[in-house]
Amino acid sequence: MKKLGIGCAILAGILVLAIGLGSCFLIHKARSFVSGYSKLAEIPALNAGIRNQAAFAPPGDGRLAAAQVERYMAVQRGIQTRLGERFRQLKEKYDQLSRDLELKGREAGIGESLAALNDLVGILLDAKRAQVDALNEAGLSLGEYQWIRQQTLAALGYGFASFNLEALAAGDPSKLTEVLAAAAGTAGTDAVLTQNRVLLAPYEDSKEQWLPLSFFGL
Repeated sequence: MKKLGIGCAILAGILVLAIGLGSCFLIHKARSFVSGYSKLAEIPALNAGIRNQAAFAPPGDGRLAAAQVERYMAVQRGIQTRLGERFRQLKEKYDQLSRDLELKGREAGIGESLAALNDLVGILLDAKRAQVDALNEAGLSLGEYQWIRQQTLAALGYGFASFNLEALAAGDPSKLTEVLAAAAGTAGTDAVLTQNRVLLAPYEDSKEQWLPLSFFGL
């Protein structure tokens, strides 16, 4: 199973499993998770520091441009460079979440994952600051960047599984599934996905470096 497929299970299961299974343990963990992420409330202020605030209108066919892919990857590299050692910690946590859910079963894996994620708030805030700086260097708006990320994941077969930091910062975890559902079906035809995949081919070997950022909504 691809790691973002596992990530999708984590995201979908955080609240749905807690309610569907009637597990008090999972409900408690989910509430603790949301409470911990209240520290991300400064994200809207950080986003206000993005110089390009223009609204982005995605092309109807979902087709990526070569320049968009280059700028997206430049932002990814910029975040990694600015985070330095903390990027390694973020990647290790991503790998740990994948292992927990894969090896320990859905309920146990999700419970431990929620607890582990609370340890990441400081790193995620640093990563968000790094993202804002990298977006400003690339001249990208957040809206266009998020759309490019969505199309990139879709073209490489990773779906749309990622955390929505903005929704978490607003204290509304229900928006996680709404955003993912809204993204579904917008990736384009098979021909467009194939063309997008060709543009991304030079970067596929390095995907293990930028997939963790995508998973955490960066």
